[in-house]
Order: sequence, then structure tokens, then C-alpha cells
Amino acid sequence: MFNECKNILFLDMDGVLNSNYLIRKWYDDKFLELQDKKPHLNLSEIRELVSQKYYQEFKHNKELIFPELAKRLNEVIEKCNVKIIWSSTWRYVSPYRNINNARTMLERRGINGSALIGYTPNFSRFTDGGNYGRMSEILSFVKNNTLGITFEDRLAAIDDLNLKELENDNIKFFGTEVEFGLTENIKNQMIEYYERSDKKL
Repeated sequence: MFNECKNILFLDMDGVLNSNYLIRKWYDDKFLELQDKKPHLNLSEIRELVSQKYYQEFKHNKELIFPELAKRLNEVIEKCNVKIIWSSTWRYVSPYRNINNARTMLERRGINGSALIGYTPNFSRFTDGGNYGRMSEILSFVKNNTLGITFEDRLAAIDDLNLKELENDNIKFFGTEVEFGLTENIKNQMIEYYERSDKKL
């Protein structure tokens, strides 16, 4: 599929493209907006309406991606010609088991969907699903994929789990916090990594 060194990102979703801070902010902003627009409603009714609008906006959490975080990821994708391998548990969930559906959703949320080219394998039946399970899935993908991606390529993973040990296998790790997700600082570090002339982690 590729003829030269590839820029590959193993992408987690929760805690990367959404965050606790932005969820709280969304609720607070929507609450104040509805308080102004619908003064005849009591607080309990407004809270219920806010919850309904949240699930409509984010498709019952199946599209829980915030625009500012999507924009940061898209900058990395576009500037550095990055291809995405989904390592997130989102890949287990219908309808995203079909990669074309996942690409369409990403486009709808402001991310270049064509950058998504594959998924890591699912070892959740055999592991606790924590960081070691995630790392095993990523390493297995690199060793066994049919896309021509190897450890010689420029590989990175972004996740709110601690996957630092991937760096022992030449895969750069960018750690996020579930409170804030993909920050501007982490975005800049990612661009710097992918644009380096050497492959030093």
C-alpha cells in the first residue's frame, strides 16, 4: 500500500477527542442557554432537556467528539500526512465495525475520514483490556498487518492509558488526560515528531 516511510498514529478516542472538562462545559453552556430561551421551565425540566440535547448532539455517545479537539487532530493529519489505525474500543461498537461507517462519522465530526485505514486486533477476550492489552494489540498489528506498516515507519500512539512501554519498540507515545484530551501542546509535540528528519523518540 505504501512505498516510503509512513506516518502512522494508533488513535484512542475517549480521553483524546473528548474530555471531562468539555463535557461539563457543554452541559453548563447549554443549561444557561436554555434558561434564557425557556424561562417558563423549572430547573428539573431544563436539566432533562439538556440531557436530551446532549444525546441528540453526540448520538448517545457514539459521536462524542468535540470540535476543538477534532480540529487539533486534523491539523496533525493534514500537516504530516498521518494515517490512522484505530486502537480505541470504538472499533468494537456497531456501526463502526464497518470502517466506511467510521470514516463517515469522522468526516461528520470534522476529521479527515480517509486517514483511517485500519483497526488493531481485539484481544479483550484474553486480557483485562487495560494498558497491557492495548499495547499487545498495537504490537500485534505492526507485526501482522497486511498494509505494509512496519517498525521502520514513524509510529506513534495517543491514549489516556499509559502506553509508555511502546517506546521500547520504537513507537512514540503521547499521553493525554481524560480531563482535557488532546491539548494544543500535545498537538504541537506530535507535529514535531512526525516532521523530524530522524526517528529519534
